[in-house]
Amino acid sequence: MSSKPIIIRLRSKDGTFRCNTNTSSTLASLKQFFSEQTGIAPDVQKFNMERNASVNLQRDATKLGEIPGLENGEMFHVTYSTALKSKQDKEIEEARKQREADMDPNNINKMGLRHIKKNWTLNDYISEVNKKKIVIKTQKYPVCAMCAIDSAAAQAFQIYLREMAFQQQRMGFLYGTTTKGRKPHYQNDNDEQDDSDEDSSDEEKDSAVMDTTKHDFKNVQCAVIYEPNQQGDLHGVIEMQDEYADRAEQLAQLLGMQRVGWVFSHSGQDREHPLTNNDIVRMAEMQAKYGESFVTVVVSPNEKMQAKFEAFQVSKQCVELYKKGLLEVDPDNKKVLKTKVPVESERKLVQEVDILLFIVNVPIQNTQSIFQVGFPQRNRPHLVQSMEKLKEMLMRRASIPFVQRVTDFHLLLFLTDYLSLTSDFPTLCEAIKTKNNSKAQGYEHLIGAYAGLM
Repeated sequence: MSSKPIIIRLRSKDGTFRCNTNTSSTLASLKQFFSEQTGIAPDVQKFNMERNASVNLQRDATKLGEIPGLENGEMFHVTYSTALKSKQDKEIEEARKQREADMDPNNINKMGLRHIKKNWTLNDYISEVNKKKIVIKTQKYPVCAMCAIDSAAAQAFQIYLREMAFQQQRMGFLYGTTTKGRKPHYQNDNDEQDDSDEDSSDEEKDSAVMDTTKHDFKNVQCAVIYEPNQQGDLHGVIEMQDEYADRAEQLAQLLGMQRVGWVFSHSGQDREHPLTNNDIVRMAEMQAKYGESFVTVVVSPNEKMQAKFEAFQVSKQCVELYKKGLLEVDPDNKKVLKTKVPVESERKLVQEVDILLFIVNVPIQNTQSIFQVGFPQRNRPHLVQSMEKLKEMLMRRASIPFVQRVTDFHLLLFLTDYLSLTSDFPTLCEAIKTKNNSKAQGYEHLIGAYAGLM
């Protein structure tokens, strides 16, 4: 049989590779090619044909032309132990180590000064050390200058927590808007002394406090709480797959809102502070993803088992350390975060930082948005959304204009099962935003018919 050129594609966890070969080549040659691309030894590779997994591809001497049904462009799956590191894995690991090394002030001495440049002065050396050194600084003022949360939405959230006696953690995403804010004013702003040692110099005090004069302060208005599909217990909450999460995001955007924060609850047990090191890392992750003004609201019980709402952010420095991969959670001590390189904290070189140095308190207050609350929330245990509930809600609100009756985020999200987010909701949401009842007249009849009111 004459040899013919053929293309074989090799798919693996480290990528897909295209091999230009011929039908006289063996599986052993394909394994050698894959090894050259990834660094994975041929003897640990296992091949399977994507279209027909029953074909035996384990005999290295097998020629490609002898494989039944093989076609040009055939896809082979290559599997191997996840414990083995490919070239790509090693390159990523080396890059990570190099980033950490570049930030480690001790490496100046380990590498030798001549590695950087030939001639040094004392000032040059101090300047180079200061470039590398990370000094943990507190941040007095949050970027989120004020968090205003809709009182009805907050009430609906905490009712469930009280029903469960705060023994089940719950979380939700806050949707709303942001506006330009002003620097918060705290009672001790006019105090001449701060909490630093009295004998500290002004320079020492200032070096441990982050400059916040360039903050772009924002006021955050939280109008809606969407609780994704989740499983919670006394110790934590896990987000589950949620088919409505993307719909909620799209609906919020059509209503002129964006994700501005998140809220979670805890029982207050085994906590000296409302936040733990795990919470700090999650906050840093979300501020990095959603923006500097993204706010965290924590709900916990007070001594009388009444819900207490508090708002926080983590410092900009904490977010930067997170983005550089330099923070680790200490599972044995919830009050500290580990750093992968030495940092200077409270005038000491350490690799453990008190989480309080990363936390910034945010002023919080109640507000009232345009949104009604009353239709059952999706993903809330024991609550059922149905056409009967829709009919009941529309009848209960019969005395107010139609656009106000349906200005209920959870009711609108329920209607995404019946109306199109692309063709129906843009018009309906515009009518809601502008309170234009005549613009929604057609939908009043349609939704009324769905609910059995027509």
